[in-house]
Amino acid sequence: RPLKPKRRLYKLHGSTNWLRCGLCDRMYINPEVDIAVWAYERKAKANNQCHCGHAKLEVQIVSPSFVREVRSPNIISVWQRALDWLRRADDWIVIGYSFPDEDLNIRSLFTRALGSREEPPFVTAIQFGSNEQTRMRYEVFFHTNQLTFLNGGLEVFLNSIR
Repeated sequence: RPLKPKRRLYKLHGSTNWLRCGLCDRMYINPEVDIAVWAYERKAKANNQCHCGHAKLEVQIVSPSFVREVRSPNIISVWQRALDWLRRADDWIVIGYSFPDEDLNIRSLFTRALGSREEPPFVTAIQFGSNEQTRMRYEVFFHTNQLTFLNGGLEVFLNSIR
């Protein structure tokens, strides 16, 4: 990682291309294939077994929930680093997150980051497609004069900043 990167990207809910060993907490990430299906195979195979010998690997996705205790050290570490940087960053870009009411973990992360700042950040929320409920959740949570809501998806956003 660069010592002073211009941008930081945090994937807060895991992914279908991540698997985790429940014994040693090693993460397996395949950027080209959704490997979550391997966790549901009935028998231990090479593609769902850890290097430490533990089988079977587990899906690493955190679904939004009113009641959920997240114990994965990998996810907790990502959330802590994200919180640290959200406290310091003046611009937040949130991609593809609908900000559901039931996602108490991530709402708490944003609340704590906002509460530790003197000035609110500029927030750009990027969605693919128009969804007024999602827009309203962002507008209730963030200062509307500090919020830009884009519904053209990531490709439109990237083209606009070139």
